[in-house]
Amino acid sequence: SFSGDNFYKVNNQSENNDGNFDNPSGSKVWSGNLTINIQGTAYVYDMGNEGDAGKYATTNGKFYTYCWQDVGTGSNASAIVMETSATPADLTSVSQAPILSDVHQGQDVTVTLTVSNTPSAEENLFLRYSTNNFGSYGTLISPQAGGTTTKTFIIPSQSQGTTITYYLFSTTLSSGAIQNNSFLTDLSTINYINNSGSNYQYTVQSPLPVELSYFKAKPNTHDVELFWETSSELNNEVFLLEKSLDAKSWSQFAEIKGTGNSVITQFYSITDLNPHNGKSYYRLGQKDFDGTIQYSRIEQVNLTFSEFLVGPNPVIDELKVAFDRQLFQVGNFSILDMLGRVKMEIEPDDNNGKISIPMQNFEKGTYILQILGKEGQIIKTMFIYKF
Repeated sequence: SFSGDNFYKVNNQSENNDGNFDNPSGSKVWSGNLTINIQGTAYVYDMGNEGDAGKYATTNGKFYTYCWQDVGTGSNASAIVMETSATPADLTSVSQAPILSDVHQGQDVTVTLTVSNTPSAEENLFLRYSTNNFGSYGTLISPQAGGTTTKTFIIPSQSQGTTITYYLFSTTLSSGAIQNNSFLTDLSTINYINNSGSNYQYTVQSPLPVELSYFKAKPNTHDVELFWETSSELNNEVFLLEKSLDAKSWSQFAEIKGTGNSVITQFYSITDLNPHNGKSYYRLGQKDFDGTIQYSRIEQVNLTFSEFLVGPNPVIDELKVAFDRQLFQVGNFSILDMLGRVKMEIEPDDNNGKISIPMQNFEKGTYILQILGKEGQIIKTMFIYKF
């Protein structure tokens, strides 16, 4: 925060990077009545007229950033004063997905910025990128909604061979005030991060054999639904579905034929009817006709079979039961009518904690599901309603 005299000047224009803002006593003073956030002008001024130096009101508890142009003592210079309600955030780190060396045609690039503290309401964060190394202004991007000390920016997909150069910065000015104005953008920059001076840069590579829009895993009561979408495919032979208990050792449980070549959206889905109990992981492999395989990001799910999972109830066609084989030693499953007569018995597979009981031929009404242990003891009993 700033306190004291309410007029300031660059002590010496040729030495203005030392951060000194003294009472007027030299040749450079702020001109006119400056307004917070608005660009002003510093100029050569006679010593005897220091009382006419530019003035503006400061508020205790506020923070002020002064930026000015270094043009030497004999030339007029532009300056700006920016007020914030908190210490301006430092821009501490940047990450990118896909990484700089692996961006392909058709892929949006997600840039994540980490800052030291939650920016104040007056402080705006922007990503500025260019397709010609800032031979022209380029494009400003505002962050996506959400986040306090991390902000996400999306650089839209570009054609093969395009080189993108970008950096990130903070200012109190709006995008409308600085867009297409390189001078004002630089003048009003509070903090910035630019890869230690060289800016962040990547060149867009050729399209991937498959442009995967998304891959998701959705756990249900007894199974896991997997679905994904591609925006284009090139020489795509087959998709491989794999799962794992530790995200390290993988086993394939299904495959789906690819479209081959396509430039339109394709949607795929499959259901894993025998998922692992507890936490597990899924990934999608894409295999080209030449045998090359690329994998999607990993999806995590969590299914708990600590109790018997029975459904749907009411049932129309097929009743499904899932359970943990290590917790329950089941001998058989019985369906009884309300008089206690056994209508169906099924023994479980010793290697699978799931069964399906066909009930499509049962008459409508109420039945009893009885689960017996290997010693004949009753483990669980529940009512089942048949539609």
